[in-house]
Amino acid sequence: VPLGKLGCFDEHGIFPMNVVRHGDAILGYTCGWSRRASVSVDTAIGLTVSHDNGLTFERIGQGPVLAASLHEPFLVGDAFVKVVGEIFHMWYIFGTAWKRYAPDMPPDRTYKIGHAISTDGVNWIKEEARQIISDRLGEEESQALPSVVRIGESYHMFFCYRHSVDFRTNSSRAYRIGHAVSEDL
Repeated sequence: VPLGKLGCFDEHGIFPMNVVRHGDAILGYTCGWSRRASVSVDTAIGLTVSHDNGLTFERIGQGPVLAASLHEPFLVGDAFVKVVGEIFHMWYIFGTAWKRYAPDMPPDRTYKIGHAISTDGVNWIKEEARQIISDRLGEEESQALPSVVRIGESYHMFFCYRHSVDFRTNSSRAYRIGHAVSEDL
């Protein structure tokens, strides 16, 4: 998938995608990056479609299918989509804060995992700013990369989480694997 056009949400980078087979198509949800001046990056979720069993993907448009909003003002990304019955469920991250922890350091971000639903995989309804996974490390915990599988009658989410500051050089504050269970998605 080529980078987005000048000024688009994915102009400066695209994270690997989450793919979902739906009918004769494969939907590929991407995480697009764009650079900012005051902070390093902003992200949003795009959609590509394959009609050749995943050999090639094409964007459905230049804009995102899920992006910043009134109560989730930045860093929407890391989509994981699963179709259950006739409903598309998306688990994704949304930013809650950018904070400068030291005067000589760039701001670091905090983000949480949220949930949205759709009937077509394109138009989404968010549970606006509702963090669905409780913090284990405190309010300044970042959570990311949710993946959901059904085991028996329960849904299990595997994700990663870390401290929002000093995680790059201090291994005790780095990413960990998390697990959560739900009966109702």
